[in-house]
Amino acid sequence: MARTLHTLILILLLAGNPSSPIVESDTVAPPSVVVVDGGNAIDRNTALVDWALGRYEEAGLVLPDIRVSFHSPDSPECPGYGVGRWRLEETGHRVWLCTASKRVLLHELAHAWAHENLDASQRGDFVDHLSLESWDSAHIDHGLRGMEQAAEIIAWGLLDRRDQMPHLGGIDKASAYQLLTGSTSPFRTADQREAHVTTTTTAPVPTEPVAPAPMIPIAPKT
Repeated sequence: MARTLHTLILILLLAGNPSSPIVESDTVAPPSVVVVDGGNAIDRNTALVDWALGRYEEAGLVLPDIRVSFHSPDSPECPGYGVGRWRLEETGHRVWLCTASKRVLLHELAHAWAHENLDASQRGDFVDHLSLESWDSAHIDHGLRGMEQAAEIIAWGLLDRRDQMPHLGGIDKASAYQLLTGSTSPFRTADQREAHVTTTTTAPVPTEPVAPAPMIPIAPKT
């Protein structure tokens, strides 16, 4: 499918000159994304974000403006929250990543999507569908909160079929994805044609990736 969304990507180098010029793409349209990188992988990380935005676009899932920060695993920004996190701050949505993982990025972006697109009734329906206790209660194990299960389901729907995400247990992932988004996944058509496990037993969302996600190839510069 041809790309129709032109994304503004502002690239700020944490270790670079703060007066360095901003690099931006051709046409500005939402969502705008700020990619902050502290190392030498700015091209790779920008390409990863662009890939993820393309998956959301092709699936018809509209993201808000969001700031994405990449950090090395030993960075002070990383300890205490695993490989990624999302927060809604006064300045808008913010994602921190400590790994260049497709699944983790899709998962964290899904939190921003859900916050902007799911109302209380829809969140409640999802919680009931998976027999969960709450959408976001701090008194429930992090991985068993509805918002975490929803983010994993969205990530599942936007990944390729080879990424089965077995840690989701017996959840009927296709049904859960359709409940959240109102549509079927364009990337999981074969999965959705096959018989699904009907149990709604949930499994905690892992704090580490189940397996290293393949990096997207970066075309050599010309």
